[in-house]
Amino acid sequence: MSTFDHDNFEDDFEGDSSPRRDRNEEIERFKELLRRGGNGLKSIEALEEIISYCFEKEKFDEALTFAAQLVEYAPYSSDSWMKKGMVLNNLFRYQEALECYDQAIALNPNDSDLFINRGITLDNANRNDEARALLDERVRRYPDNKYDRYNLGVFLLKDNKFEGAVNEFKAVLAIDPAFSSAVYNLAATYVNWGVAEQEELKKAGKEDDKSYQAKYKEAIPFLEKVIEEKPNDVQILELLGQVYANLGMADKAKAAYDKADAVRQGKN
Repeated sequence: MSTFDHDNFEDDFEGDSSPRRDRNEEIERFKELLRRGGNGLKSIEALEEIISYCFEKEKFDEALTFAAQLVEYAPYSSDSWMKKGMVLNNLFRYQEALECYDQAIALNPNDSDLFINRGITLDNANRNDEARALLDERVRRYPDNKYDRYNLGVFLLKDNKFEGAVNEFKAVLAIDPAFSSAVYNLAATYVNWGVAEQEELKKAGKEDDKSYQAKYKEAIPFLEKVIEEKPNDVQILELLGQVYANLGMADKAKAAYDKADAVRQGKN
């Protein structure tokens, strides 16, 4: 049985629906303005818009040009420093990104998004101990912050610390029962935990031991809740079918697989 991928952190950038040709022309126009001294780029909103577009289109070098200009125009804005840090993170320039987040945090120490993005960069830089310490400290200081607890849960899930991940995702849902990503990742944790236990039992020659199925049973209500929200999600339908089949629930497994096939064939 395959494992279930966890959700990624979401970034803070949003794109727009402007035509690509017009947007590329706008980028070139803005770059030319920068070369001339930037007299036409004094609008912070315009810079943020073009950074968002560049980020969405993975034009990170161009995004950095405009992010540097944004920081120059708004040096006391934590959001400006955060955007520059996020661009640098995507250019794999992690130390510089961390320095930007530190600047942002100094300006706005209560913004949880800054700590979230700093943790992502630490994780990307394989500075896992620092990332974990940051998340632990955030949860210690703000135990009712669902985003801090959610991100600690994601970190623990990535590190196969299943029990800890379950505790964090359950804490999130106690704060906000409608937090759909926490439902998804709680299901992911139970499925991956069950897979890990099943593999360990096989290695130990205990294939008749079905104790791992308890984790699959725990996953079912959360998988079913995900399907309620996303009834045509083929990945979840197939995974739910696998879980049902593993538990001997043949009729439900068939129904899930049939629904997945119908969605794939455009019959739903």
